[in-house]
Amino acid sequence: MRATKELNFLIGSVLGGANGTAGLGERRPLVRMLTKTVDRLVELDAISAVYADINYRVGGSFCRRALESLAMNAKIRPEDLSRIPKTGPPMVAANHPLCAADGLLLVDTIQRVRSDVKLMANSCLGAIPELAADVIPVDVFDPKSAMNASALRRAMRWLRDGGCLATFPAGEVSAAAHL
Repeated sequence: MRATKELNFLIGSVLGGANGTAGLGERRPLVRMLTKTVDRLVELDAISAVYADINYRVGGSFCRRALESLAMNAKIRPEDLSRIPKTGPPMVAANHPLCAADGLLLVDTIQRVRSDVKLMANSCLGAIPELAADVIPVDVFDPKSAMNASALRRAMRWLRDGGCLATFPAGEVSAAAHL
């Protein structure tokens, strides 16, 4: 699978040298073993299959297609949707109880009312090409990162221009044992 080849390349680069292949020699079995182990742990093939399904779907935003692919939907009452301002610069602060699905659900819900929403979120989400335009990336692992200062300036400019900004103020998924 493509994901396994990419992982093999990455591990080979870390262990062996340039281009993921040079200097591997006797390390090749180690690379294969590590690739299989990491692949199983993070289920790259499953993630790749979901990503392919999302991109196969037509119509709607990436968030909408991702939620459909994952068979997830939020039931939002019309009166609750009406509380989202249709214009102006609102900032939406939300809890983060689940996982990446929280961001997808939050953006999709706001996009039912207005299209000018950006999510201030983990820079990993900004690495997804289809989400990059909708994400103001922050480095959640290094609070003093220059990326975060840039993200704050970008968020302030977005709000000044009348856009909607969504964020998870805690910056991490809730540690709650169950919902």
